[in-house]
Amino acid sequence: MPAVASSHSTAPTPAEAVAELITQLREAARGAPVAGGFLQATVRYDVVALSRALAEALPGVPFVGVTTCQGTATDRRRTDSGPALSALWLLGEDVRMQLATTREPERVGSGAMLARTASALSKPPGRQRFVVLHSTPGHEERLLEEVGPLIGDQVPLLGGSAADDDLSGKWAVFGPNGFAAGKGAVLAVVDWPGRAVVAMHSTALVTPTHGRVTRAEGRTVFEIDGQPAAEVYDRWLGGALAKSLGGGGSILADTTLTPLGVRRPGGGVGSHVLIHPEAVVSGSNAMTTFKAVTPGQEVFLMKATRAAFLGRPASVVERLLADARIKPGNLRGALLVYCAGCMLTVKDSTSLMLDGFKAAVGPVPFASGYFYGEQGCDVSGGKAEHGNLMTGVLLLSA
Repeated sequence: MPAVASSHSTAPTPAEAVAELITQLREAARGAPVAGGFLQATVRYDVVALSRALAEALPGVPFVGVTTCQGTATDRRRTDSGPALSALWLLGEDVRMQLATTREPERVGSGAMLARTASALSKPPGRQRFVVLHSTPGHEERLLEEVGPLIGDQVPLLGGSAADDDLSGKWAVFGPNGFAAGKGAVLAVVDWPGRAVVAMHSTALVTPTHGRVTRAEGRTVFEIDGQPAAEVYDRWLGGALAKSLGGGGSILADTTLTPLGVRRPGGGVGSHVLIHPEAVVSGSNAMTTFKAVTPGQEVFLMKATRAAFLGRPASVVERLLADARIKPGNLRGALLVYCAGCMLTVKDSTSLMLDGFKAAVGPVPFASGYFYGEQGCDVSGGKAEHGNLMTGVLLLSA
C-alpha cells in the first residue's frame, strides 16, 4: 500500500534541518522506499545548501521545494517565524515521481518544456496522475496555459507561488542537485497507486457590485468601465483607498477582505477566482494586481471575513471528501496551499485554522506553506487556474 509521511525542522542550518527531516522520515517510513517529496522552507535558509544536503541524504530521490511566507506547518508542528523546513513524503514501490525545472519561467515555451520533461514516461496501469507546480511570482498564468494541454486539463494540479517574509523578493524554488532559483519553476508529475483529488476555492462571497475591464495589460488594470481602475475600486470601497489615489502606493493591506473576483466557468457558490490588488500607480490611478486581467473581463467586488479565512481549509477538505466520495479512513495524506495574505490577516489565530484542517483530514500526515499566489482547479475538476487569497488542497487516498 502507498503511504505518506511528514517531517518538520526548525534547526538553524540547512545541514541540521535536513538531518532532522531525514531522521523523522526514516522513522516513519519503516524501510519503505521514498518515492519523492514536497518541501516548504522559509527564506531563513540558503536553499542551494538545502537542495544539496537533501540530494546527498536521499540520492536519486526526486523532490520539489518552494519558499513560503514566515512559516510552515505539518501535522507534527507549526512554525510562525524564523528557520523552518517541512516536507510531505510519498512512500512505496508503486509510487513514481518525475521532475522538471527551469530558471526561465518568463520564456515562452518554458511551461511546455516542464510538462514534456516531467511527463515523458507513460502512466502505468492503475495509477492516478497528479501534478504539483511551484513558480516564483509573475508568470503563473502562462505556465498553466502551457502545462495544461500537455499534462491534460483533467489531471489534478495544485501549486503555490514562492513567497518570502516581506515582499522583498527573497523567494525561490528548489530541486535536487543544487537547483535553486530566485526566478524559476519546478514541476512534479506523480503517478499514485490510489486516488488523488484537488480543490482550490476562495474565502470570499460575491457582491452585486461589478464592472467590466476596458483597459488592461498583464497584471496592470488601467480602466474599469472606461474610468481609472483605482478610482472605480475606491468608490466600491467607500473611499478606503483615498490616501493612495494620485500619489500611488501599496493597497495590499487595505484590500485583503475586499478583493476583486472573476467568474469560473459553471458558476455556483465559491466559483470565483480572487484577484488581490497590489498598488495604485502614481499619476494614472491604474492598479497592479497579483493576477493578470484581460480587457472585457467582468470583475466583481468580493467580501471576506477573518472567520472565513480560518474555516476555509477545513471546509474545502470536507467538500472534497464528499464530492470525491472518499472515506476519511482511506486518506493517506494531504498538502495544503494557503495564501500568505490570508495567513497574515489571521496571524495570531493561524493555529485555529490548522486545527480545523487537521480535524477535517483526520490523523494523517500533512504539510502546508503560505504563498503569494495559488494554483488549482475547482472541486468538480477542470482547467487549473491561478488566483490570490485562495485555499488549495491535495488529498491522497488508498
